[in-house]
Amino acid sequence: AAASLAEERRVRESAHRRGEKLGAELAATTSQARKLEEDLRQTERDKAAKEQALEQNQLRLDQALRSVESLAGEVKQSKEHARGLEQQVEEKNRLVQQHLEQMTGLLRQAEKNKGESLQAERHSRELAEKLLAQQQTLGALREDLAHLQKGESLAAGETAALRQRIEESLANEKATLALLQDMGAARGKLEAENQRIYDTVQRIAQQNQEAQDKLEKSRPISTHQLFERYLDVRLQVRFQAVEQRRLNKNVFDRTVAGAPLAVDGRVVLLMHADDTPLGWKNFGTGMLKSCRASLLLDGKEVPIPVMQTLAENPNFVMLEVPVGWDRSRAYELAGTDLSHDDALLIATGRGDYSPCRLRVPAEGGDRLLVPSSLVSRLAGQFAPQPGDLIVGRNGRLIGLMEDLKHCAVLKKLTPAENFALGDIANPEAYEKLVRAWASRRSS
Repeated sequence: AAASLAEERRVRESAHRRGEKLGAELAATTSQARKLEEDLRQTERDKAAKEQALEQNQLRLDQALRSVESLAGEVKQSKEHARGLEQQVEEKNRLVQQHLEQMTGLLRQAEKNKGESLQAERHSRELAEKLLAQQQTLGALREDLAHLQKGESLAAGETAALRQRIEESLANEKATLALLQDMGAARGKLEAENQRIYDTVQRIAQQNQEAQDKLEKSRPISTHQLFERYLDVRLQVRFQAVEQRRLNKNVFDRTVAGAPLAVDGRVVLLMHADDTPLGWKNFGTGMLKSCRASLLLDGKEVPIPVMQTLAENPNFVMLEVPVGWDRSRAYELAGTDLSHDDALLIATGRGDYSPCRLRVPAEGGDRLLVPSSLVSRLAGQFAPQPGDLIVGRNGRLIGLMEDLKHCAVLKKLTPAENFALGDIANPEAYEKLVRAWASRRSS
């Protein structure tokens, strides 16, 4: 019995040890299974994240491919447009050559007529000298006749011979006078012909000059030259405004670059209203003490007396450049001359540029769309911003960016609201004017 109990106890201890060992192995297996389950979940999460990233990359790739296709289409259109411009230039050069040949022929004819006129004038002068000599001879004969008639001893034969000589002289004088009259008429015709040729040459020269001017205007300017010109003519304006509120004082101080524009015999700076105190949050709603603008010229600040909004588009304002700045350097409006849909976008605040091809939006109007590749920054280092310049390849100003996508085409500049600059004597009236402009802008 004791041996049986000992054997049973040993079996139980062995089974207990085996159970503990199996429990430890089970716990380890369970822990390992949980870890594998957690790893599987993490793998699934990573897989889902990678799939999502892959989808996003695929979307970006599709968008990039569409942009590349769009750019390829724009490049193709640009090449076709360039070929069209080259054909136009060749045609205009051919017309200019024809005009030059016509002018050369007319000038040669004029030289020939001039030589004939000088020859006829010399012949007329010789005939006049002969007529004068004949008149002198006739006078002498008349004196001789009078003298002889007084004498009683004059023979009848001598008198008849003298009379015949006098009649011959008179006939010669009449013939010479008739010839002189014919020469005068011929000379008048030659002078009229020369005048006609001169007028024709002048007209062809004017047409040639107009063709040359048109050819010069239609010749595209390189983007680098356009940007260099902007850097040469751009001007900077410093805006300062002070508002006194109940608890604090707000100060607006910003320097903005703008392009000078020649219009109606004066030079103005055109810029977006958001770059001026008008774009300042709550501008004009407090106690406005002052609002100033100064043109930075040669290290000096030249005060500008008034700021004007545009009647055509309230999103833009203009400031008149003081007299003395070289007007010939300013831009000119392209107006209705939009023959160059290839243009240059100039970032006025960032000092950069990018070629672009403008197109008319579906809704029409005085606005043009810039390429979507520029807006999404897939085809350039910067995206358009309100106030950036759009310059045509002929060097004329097409307009300014009204927002991130649209360029406002400016065909004329008509002042609307006039904001006097300096110390504000009547803040209430100023606030009323600001509200009128804001209402017009929001509508």
